[in-house]
This record gives sequence, structure tokens and C-alpha cells, in this order.
Amino acid sequence: MSASTSRRRRTTLAATLVWALAGLAAAPALAQGKVAMLLPGSINDQSWNAGGYAAMIKLKAKGAETAYSENVPPADHIETMKDYARRGFNPVIGHSGRFLSAAQRVGPEFEKTTFIVGSGAAGFSMA
Repeated sequence: MSASTSRRRRTTLAATLVWALAGLAAAPALAQGKVAMLLPGSINDQSWNAGGYAAMIKLKAKGAETAYSENVPPADHIETMKDYARRGFNPVIGHSGRFLSAAQRVGPEFEKTTFIVGSGAAGFSMA
């Protein structure tokens, strides 16, 4: 394994740990609020999008008001995020790295709204 690959994997692991810990700390607050998620594909894909949707179902079961949009095309990323922010959803989650640019553009307009962009990477062994 090259030094670059090793460094990238450590960075990915660190980011994943931070994300997980932040999620645990924020879970009670999320359950009391309004959470929205943008999905790049169908909630029935039995994969990435279905996993995001499953998280929304769990939040709803804990008392959060939830909303989601599936199959969001790139041309609609910005307006969909703005719509959820205007309606008081916080956080607004883009469930793919595809939403990063939109979140960066919309964020400054909605300073009281947290925009989260989640993505995934292949697993690896620490051995």
C-alpha cells in the first residue's frame, strides 16, 4: 500500500469517526426537530438511497418531522435545498457527495440552517 493510499484511508477513518460521534451527540436534538434529506436515487434501490431513507424512518419514529426528495436531478439540487431551508428544516441533508456544491452555494443564504453532505467510501482493513 502506498503512503498516499494509507494517508487517505486514515483521513477517511478519522472523518467517519467524527461523523459518527457528532451523529450520536445530535440524535436527541434531531428527534425533536425537522429533518430533510435529498437523495440522488430511488429509496427502493436496496442500497445507498434505501439506507438514507431508513435513517429518516428512524428519526420519524423518534418524533422528528421528516421530509425527503428522491431522484433529485443536479439541476434541482440548489432549489430543493432552499425550499427545505425556507420551510424550517434543519438540518438539510444531501445524501451523496453530489450535493456538496449546492450546499456550499446555499449555505451562506441560510445561516441558521445546517447543511450536511454525506458520502461513502470502500471499506478497508486496519491489519
